[in-house]
Amino acid sequence: MSRGGTISFDEFLRHSEHRDISKKELVGLTGYYLDEIYGRKSFTSADIIDTVESSRETINSRHVSTYINRLEEDDDHFTQVENGYRLTYPGIDHYGELVDIPEHSREVRHGSFIEVTEVDEEFYETLIRDINKCYRIGVDDATFVLTRKLLENLVIDLLRRQYGDSKDGVGLYYNIENGQFKKFSDLLQNLEDNMADFAHFSNRMDEELVNKMDEFRDSANSDAHSIEIDRNEEEMEQFSQIATNSTDTLLYVRRELNISTENGQG
Repeated sequence: MSRGGTISFDEFLRHSEHRDISKKELVGLTGYYLDEIYGRKSFTSADIIDTVESSRETINSRHVSTYINRLEEDDDHFTQVENGYRLTYPGIDHYGELVDIPEHSREVRHGSFIEVTEVDEEFYETLIRDINKCYRIGVDDATFVLTRKLLENLVIDLLRRQYGDSKDGVGLYYNIENGQFKKFSDLLQNLEDNMADFAHFSNRMDEELVNKMDEFRDSANSDAHSIEIDRNEEEMEQFSQIATNSTDTLLYVRRELNISTENGQG
């Protein structure tokens, strides 16, 4: 099983009667995988090639278009659409009989909980990827807990970069006596109290940002056993917007702080 619960193409094939099948049938199974597992109602030949090449299977990329044409014209398993191809009902029935997909492997959502493009550190990139995987497979409690972890770390990062490792600076994000980072509520309060030092980096650094992030404090407070997991899709969309806007802002300010430090202005 791939990380986050989504079935990999290799495992998908292990659940199928794929041994000794033709390359044309492999292309058809790949289209079924993209449709059934990822909800890709249309796909291109490049999508087919990329998926197969990410697995242990091999295929000559120059022949994929020929296989697709046969699946469309001879077998009626594919049909051409504006953005590529999609499975026909006979195609869905045919490949559905070849594959016994574990029920837990299907994604319940598509898209991302946090949609940011500029992430310049592997730790944050990995964390955001894990958040989005949890969101797509419907594990909302983990989505909230990991998002809170992301925001906590970003706030700590900003406070540390702005105020350094002096005793006063460390005290804003780290409890020296207990040897632990401060609680999320304390981190947000310290950020809000010192917002004037960050506001010139972005006009989004304000009290409203702190208030929005604070909504993840109670919703994902695993220590207090108060994680709220019974949220409807409209509420999840609202939290997704908050998480995306907050993360995007904090990452932007983090980059600006790095530039300022490199230029000797910190």
